[in-house]
Amino acid sequence: MVAEPKFTPALIQLVRLDIREGNPSAGISKANSYITSNPDVFEHNYAKLEGLIAAKQYDEAISLISSLLKRDEANGKLRYYLAMTE
Repeated sequence: MVAEPKFTPALIQLVRLDIREGNPSAGISKANSYITSNPDVFEHNYAKLEGLIAAKQYDEAISLISSLLKRDEANGKLRYYLAMTE
């Protein structure tokens, strides 16, 4: 766990380390853990999306993006992730 569990950039970097080590599923698990323990931090979902895209789990990534866009339909970062999956 990171010292600041609500600091999304740290979580994203931890997930990216897992991806670089060839283990995106570990990154996804880590992101899920943070999302569960900090449900008020919407941006933690970005870390999960990074892992899903790296793992080529495009259908799951698109599903997550769609559900998140229902909460914040003008979110440019989510639209960027959607473009990456397509």
